[in-house]
Amino acid sequence: MSVKTDLLASIVEVVAQSLVYGIFMILMPISTAILIKRGWKTRNGLIMLAMIWIMFTLSTAHWAVNVAFLVAKAKALVVVNGSIRATSDLMNAIVTINFWIADAVVLWRAWVVCKEAFRKVLLVAYGCLCLTAVGIIVTIALRVAVNAQENGQERDNNNNTTVRALDVVQIVSIGISMLTNVVTTVIFGLYVW
Repeated sequence: MSVKTDLLASIVEVVAQSLVYGIFMILMPISTAILIKRGWKTRNGLIMLAMIWIMFTLSTAHWAVNVAFLVAKAKALVVVNGSIRATSDLMNAIVTINFWIADAVVLWRAWVVCKEAFRKVLLVAYGCLCLTAVGIIVTIALRVAVNAQENGQERDNNNNTTVRALDVVQIVSIGISMLTNVVTTVIFGLYVW
């Protein structure tokens, strides 16, 4: 990839991410205020408040690392390798925890509302949620391994089996996460309908 194309892709990514992150920043105090107003001192309220703030913290760190990565690319006008690249790639792996949290919240709400009618299917969705967690852990571990192998050097992704394994695990994790969310949402929709 050329330097200009790489820089343009990073700019588009950070702009899009900044727009979504801006919406998240607006929703954070609103959702926190609503949760506190409704009573956050219950077990469920504390869990939801913790989930909201964990997701926000991960998103903030991810956004900050991507902005720093973009600045490094713009200053150097080269395809960036080294520690900033490794940090950005690792943060991209860590932020997938947000997907798991979102799936867990959707599954938890469906369990509370319709566990009697759809218990077995919800248990399958719970199994998928557990597989997603394993996939995220493996993704983070493989990303650490790839970063250690590269040691800040230029990437040669075509000849690296760890990178290929990382690609497979990420795709499978996203697929299982999507399956969890779709199954849970469909069950909730059938129950409400």
